[in-house]
Formats: sequence, C-alpha cells, structure tokens
Amino acid sequence: MARDIYMTLTVRNLPLGTTQQDVEDHIKRMCSDANPVVSPVVKESTRPMVYTTVTIRQDTDYKCKDLRDRLNLTPFFPRRPQNPEVRESKINVSDEFLGVTTVAEHKDPQFE
Repeated sequence: MARDIYMTLTVRNLPLGTTQQDVEDHIKRMCSDANPVVSPVVKESTRPMVYTTVTIRQDTDYKCKDLRDRLNLTPFFPRRPQNPEVRESKINVSDEFLGVTTVAEHKDPQFE
C-alpha cells in the first residue's frame, strides 16, 4: 500500500475577496484527488492582494511537485472579487517559505 505524501504550498497573488473555498475549488479543478487543506486567506501587507497556505496530498512526491508546477501561474477567478475591475490574476505557487508566513489575520490590538 502506498503511503500518502503531503506538500505545503504558499499561494500568492490572489485578488481581494478570495475565499478559502475559492482556493480549494481551483485546486480541485486542477487535480480532483489533491485533498487540499486551505489555511485562512490573509491580506498582503504591501499590496492589495491576499495569500494563503495549502497542504495537498498525493501518493508520490513527484505528483505533489507536478501539481505545484501545474498550479503556478494559472489564471484564478474568485467568486466574489472585492474590486470588480480585478476579475482574475495569475497565482504564484511555491513550496518555499521565505521570511514569515502569516497564519491568520486579526483585528485584536493586543497582538500587534
């Protein structure tokens, strides 16, 4: 029996208004058996975009890397974009984590 291989990806360049469900649906369209687990969607601090991390599951490391490569630079369309002028973007998908990756957004000043 093959064991499951997991890969965690950073998905950037998502338009404002993107939801976790939008990201999950996009990945499932590319690979129905990826079983993505999408973390909260967080605003970029330097531009009007959002990003998230996603863990995918496949039965080989090669399939994980292939899916990562196929997802990178694909057109992405959120269901309800906040800016009607931005209807799509090309997402950036990577398995490298440089610097700090925010896990969730909050409005509580005690965490600033």
